[in-house]
Amino acid sequence: MREERVGGWAMILAAGMGLVTMAFHPTGQETLADFQRVAPINVAAHALALLAIPIAFFGALALPRRLADAPGLARFGLVAYGMSQVAVMIAAVASGLLATALYARVLGSPGAEADGARLLLGFTGMLNHAFATVYVAASSLAIGAWSVAMWRTRAFPRWLAAPGLVIGGALIGITLAGRLRLDVHHFGMVVIAQAAWLVGTGIALVRTARAPAE
Repeated sequence: MREERVGGWAMILAAGMGLVTMAFHPTGQETLADFQRVAPINVAAHALALLAIPIAFFGALALPRRLADAPGLARFGLVAYGMSQVAVMIAAVASGLLATALYARVLGSPGAEADGARLLLGFTGMLNHAFATVYVAASSLAIGAWSVAMWRTRAFPRWLAAPGLVIGGALIGITLAGRLRLDVHHFGMVVIAQAAWLVGTGIALVRTARAPAE
């Protein structure tokens, strides 16, 4: 029971950290336009995102325990969620640490070196986009699998399972259709939608943690 409650609080905390990250996440244009002020914000926002990753996965570990009556779906969701956290870690490092260093090279280097930094910056953007896409697909798959397990087992309220099915299914469909846009604003909408479900799940874990079996 204690582990489920701690896991629930971890999910809520990680979701909140993700929302704060997106609230302060600058665009590339903003960073180039005012590098001295914006660059530290970019690094700090992504550092917070990186710190949230182990907290989020720690929280997710509580779900297979609660969804023990659907172990296959629960474990599959956990594996998919772990994959998503690896992907978002790489995306955050690329966008927050690597890109910031390249912005500095672009602004502070002579012509040829700045041109090379711009090329690397473009590649970094593609890398960030690719891994962010994997993150959205894998995390949505996890939410979908957990929501199916919630619906089948009734271990969570159905008002929580139904939105999870919608959010997970919609984001997977958009990704497969090639319609997923991952600029700061659209990615922020993805984070908000998933965070709402994660917070609801965390609250359910905290409030209704089951007592250990006799």
